[in-house]
Amino acid sequence: MPAGGPGEGEGEGEGEEEGEGEGEGEGDVDASGPLTVERVADGDVHVLTFSRPDTYNALNRELLAALADALRAARGETAAVVLRGDGGAFSSGIDLEEATLRDDGGGAGSNRRDGGDDDGGHPALLLTLQDASRALFAYDGLAVAALDGHVVGAGLELACGCDVRMSAPDASFRLPELELGITLTNGATRTLPELVGRGTAIRLALDGGPFDGREMAEAGLVDTLDDDPEERARELAVRAAELPRESLVRTLQAFAADRSLEATLDAEIRDVLAVQSGTGSGSSGRR
Repeated sequence: MPAGGPGEGEGEGEGEEEGEGEGEGEGDVDASGPLTVERVADGDVHVLTFSRPDTYNALNRELLAALADALRAARGETAAVVLRGDGGAFSSGIDLEEATLRDDGGGAGSNRRDGGDDDGGHPALLLTLQDASRALFAYDGLAVAALDGHVVGAGLELACGCDVRMSAPDASFRLPELELGITLTNGATRTLPELVGRGTAIRLALDGGPFDGREMAEAGLVDTLDDDPEERARELAVRAAELPRESLVRTLQAFAADRSLEATLDAEIRDVLAVQSGTGSGSSGRR
């Protein structure tokens, strides 16, 4: 069975071909590694595809590092990114065949790049996982997740860090961390409660799933249900690329800001004046 299947995903994803959103045109594709980068809408939209279908797109260090690099390269240069998975699955979570988050013995299951722990005792897989999330939160455009098949563990947590989540109704969501004796990562201890509320977040984490796309839409985690979530995600990303960039970036930042109503009203005035005058920059990331 593919890596990641027993620990963070179940079953086998069904293959699907990569679709195209309306009006985006042909794009150039970099498919040289575990992350495929497709540039569409004149390069203003990057479609980032997890390309490990034999593992249901389990997240190993190579894929996570490539994701972080791609997101940092897209920052300030694109209006939107779309995260998706190849082969009919978004992601089966961390690659448990490569490493476990708790193993520090330096053996085959170790997380260290050289066989043990790294950077003050933190496993290298965990550091790489969190670094990918930092890059996602720092990205200053629109981040859209196209979810189908398995959306499990760290894969689900990455989706929570996006601005919008489009899902197939029959997608299978799981949070198996507590069953595995670990805890949530990727900033999900903040983003998941923000999306669904603290009580529902606790219930989802304790239950573990699976939950289908309809249940997650009712919970508030999924924004749009569609039989072709990738097409909808591409359409929204292309729409973002058509908007004035400064207005888009400042609006995304305002939606993510943690501030009082009075501070929000003042900030909205500053943003409007800055956009109209063409001064200032909104490229400090969404969170």
